Order: sequence, then structure tokens, then C-alpha cells
Amino acid sequence: MLSGLLGAGIHWTKKMSNCLVLASFGCYFAHDFTIEEQVMGTYQRHEKDARTGARVSYGTESYGANGDRLLYRGFISRGGRRWRFSALTREAVEGKVAAKLAELEREGVSAAQLSVEEKHDAARARDMLADGETLESAMRELQAVRDVLGSGRAFLDALEDVQRARAVLGGRVSLAAAADFWAVRNPAGDAVTLGSARMEYMKRLRKRNGDYFRTVDYRLSALVDALGEKTPLVSIGTADLETTLAAWKQKAEGEGRPFSDASWNAWRTTFGGFFKWAVEEYKLPANPAAGLKKREVEEREVDFLRAGDVEKLLRAAEQVAPDYVPAVAILFFAGLRPAELVGQYALDGSGVVGGLDWEDVDVDGCIWLAGRKTKNHRQRKVPISANLRAWLDAYGGEREGRIVPNPQAWKRARKAIEDAAGVAWPQDYARHSFACYRFELDGNRAALEAAMGHSPASRVLESNYKRPVRRAEAARYFKIMPTETEGE
Repeated sequence: MLSGLLGAGIHWTKKMSNCLVLASFGCYFAHDFTIEEQVMGTYQRHEKDARTGARVSYGTESYGANGDRLLYRGFISRGGRRWRFSALTREAVEGKVAAKLAELEREGVSAAQLSVEEKHDAARARDMLADGETLESAMRELQAVRDVLGSGRAFLDALEDVQRARAVLGGRVSLAAAADFWAVRNPAGDAVTLGSARMEYMKRLRKRNGDYFRTVDYRLSALVDALGEKTPLVSIGTADLETTLAAWKQKAEGEGRPFSDASWNAWRTTFGGFFKWAVEEYKLPANPAAGLKKREVEEREVDFLRAGDVEKLLRAAEQVAPDYVPAVAILFFAGLRPAELVGQYALDGSGVVGGLDWEDVDVDGCIWLAGRKTKNHRQRKVPISANLRAWLDAYGGEREGRIVPNPQAWKRARKAIEDAAGVAWPQDYARHSFACYRFELDGNRAALEAAMGHSPASRVLESNYKRPVRRAEAARYFKIMPTETEGE
């Protein structure tokens, strides 16, 4: 109901203004009002003005310390309204009265031009007013809304909407405040659209890693598809995002793809980042994604590989892909993310960006990861364990450049290693295995979080990586050595 009023705005025509004049001054609704005659000195006069229908009275009264001074008074009454004038001379007070009568005559001429329908509208308008309210006060309130929303609807229709709007608001805020809120949520046609904001935001992310960029682009494209490219960014609320996620969940599950509570949280994070940027960039009043509730996700069983299976994979790598042995060892014994090791193809097709170089290895006995190569853009150092040192010495030698040439070459080598070992090796199992076994041996949570690039407050280590393992299994894991050094 409120949006009906506010969306249309408020406009009253010249004729409707006449309605207001008519209703305000009682030309159409006039009724007689007689002032009681009082003797006020020697000057009394009572008459009815033929041009305006107003009652006019004059008189005098004494004032001063001794009551020896005379004040001339004039009164006009019409339609229940009353005007008073005072002056020190009779001529002056009659002049004031005459000026007011001329003003009322001009207004009466305008009111007389109203049609029967317009006079009926004026009567309806008066009937709609609340107790103690005048048309003038209603006009002021409507003008405040009109200042926000511009013109659009006639006064009488707008006044009907005002009454409904007041009932909805229940006195909690003024109508003008509600109009301000509506105007922000329903901006003019030149407001920033969702489609243009998405494009600008993705330009800012071009320097991020490819997988992250593609994921964000995919989710924001889904939002644009759901809400419309030309939807004003400022008009989007939490309910719109919830509806989009619910529809996307239904679509995914209809196509046999899972959309879990963890998926909901991931999309929530993407929307939150986008709208946080938009709040700063376009001065939005609020981040609608902040209202999306985070879903409770049960801690899942962490998937990792047994030490025996990891050894099979490394032995197979020695046989079928010796150039990639250092890469396999780094994943399992340093816990790097695959993208941090291998890099990703640039979005513009110019080659591979990111990835580990041989010059990043063995810096102060660590693997050094620059911020531009990590997922969260924070640099970190990962200590090199004794067995990883052995693998790097055995297969690294004096090599230079990239440890893995490109993602496609790595994909082929990894598949060959899996097939030769007869062990399934899902994407993140190496990182999970490293975290489980490292924590069991050291029990140093802070050191492990620093090595893996986790914030302590995130609890990612607890929810996604750490799982109780046997200490003997962990010791065996970090004693896996290259074939040529096993007997040493």
C-alpha cells in the first residue's frame, strides 16, 4: 500500500489547488458565524460583505495604565474561520480589513470556477482528514513526500494513499521518512545497475587466481540472471538474495548436482564480498548479504590417504614421471594447495600465472610463497621436513624455472601416476594428509595454521583438515624416502 503512494509520487494540479482553497476557506462549505456584539467605546459597526459573504465587525477598547488610550479593532469571520486586526486609528484598521476582504474575494473567484465534480472531491478530501488535521497540514506532509519522489498523482488519490500508509506505519516513522527509505530502494533510472556493478567488480578481481575469479564470476552471473541485469543495485535486499539461492539450489538438485549447506555458505561469502565492495564503491546504505544467515554445517570426515598409499604414489612417480616427483613430494609433505604449486592459466590467454619456482625452495630451509601466489594473497613460509629435503635433493638437483611447466602437463602426469600406483588421488587429499599427520606428530596448531595459510580465527583446520590418526602412522608418513636413499 505504501509503495503504491510512494512509487507514483504526488502531484496536484491548479484545479486541485482550487479545491484546497475552497475547502480551507469554506466558500463551498461556509456556514454563518456571528460575533456577539459588545460595546467597545463609541465606535461599533457590524455588516456582511456582499462580495465574500464574510461577517465584518468593528469596535474599540481602552488600554493603558489609566485606560485613557483607545485601540481600534476589526473582525472578519467566514466558514468557521476568524481574523482579527488592531490599529491606533479607525482608518488603519479599516484598511487592514479591506485588504483581507480583497484577498478572500480573489480566493472566492478561484473557488467559484470549480466544477461540481471538483467540489465533490474537495468535500471527500475534508472527510478523509484525521481529527485535528487541516488540509494545510496534509498538504505540507504530501509536499514533503513530493520533494523526495517528484510529481505523479493528483492530490485526492495521494491523500487516500496517505491514510493507508499511516495505518501501515502505525506512527513508527513519519511519511516523509518512509518516502526517503522508498526512494533509496527504488532509485531513478540512472542508478548503478547490478549488471554494470558486476562487470566493474570482476575487473578488480582480474589479478586474483583463475579458479577464484571463475567461481566468483559464475555465482555473480547467476545472481544477474535471477534478478535482471538492469536491476538497480541499491534496490536489492536480503530477501532477493535468499530467493536467488533457493532457486539455484532447486535447479542444481534438479540436475543431480548437490547444493549443501556448505554450498549455501560459500555463495553467501561471494555475495558478501561483492556487496561489501559495492557499499564502499557506490555508497549503498547497507550490505544485503549481511542478512543472509550462515548455515550450520556438520563437521565432515576429513578425507586423507594412508601412509602406504602415499608411498605407492611416490614410487609410481619415480617410475613413470620422474620430472614430477618433486611436485608430488611438495604436495604431500609441505601441504601446498595444488594451484599454489602448479599455477593457473591467465584469464587473457597469455600463459601460466602463479605457481612455484625452484628459486622459491630452500629459502632459510623453507618454501617461500609470495602473496601473489597464494589463495588469500598473504605470503607465508612452509618449513621443509627432513624427508621432503631428501626428495628435493634426489630429484631437484640444479633445476631452475618452474617446478611444474603448466597445469595441463601436471594433469597428464598426475593421471599417469594414479594409474601406475592403482591409488585414487582426489584433488585435496595430499593437503588433508599433510595436516592430519603433521598435527599428530607436533601438536603445534599455530605453526600448522601458519604453514597452511589459515587464520586462527577461521577454524578451517578443525573443520576441514584435522582428523585423529595413529601416531605410528604419522611417523611412517614422514619417513617415506626416495628409493635410492631408503637404505641409508
